[in-house]
Amino acid sequence: MPEVENDAFQISGRCTKIEYTRDDLEKIFLKNIDITANERLADPDNSDAMLRLVGERNSSRRPSVRLAAGTHL
Repeated sequence: MPEVENDAFQISGRCTKIEYTRDDLEKIFLKNIDITANERLADPDNSDAMLRLVGERNSSRRPSVRLAAGTHL
């Protein structure tokens, strides 16, 4: 077991922990929708990014409603 522990310490010493805020994650998600090719979007002409991705028919939210706190994208 000591070999495994030594390897774990070596690996963890080479890792960088990245933390994002909820707003950061939302911006990243929306930017990814913006750079998605139109043919991969459900409704590419919609002004709302989420509706461009999933389409009006597949959405259970109104465009003006934000995700609830604690909701995962």
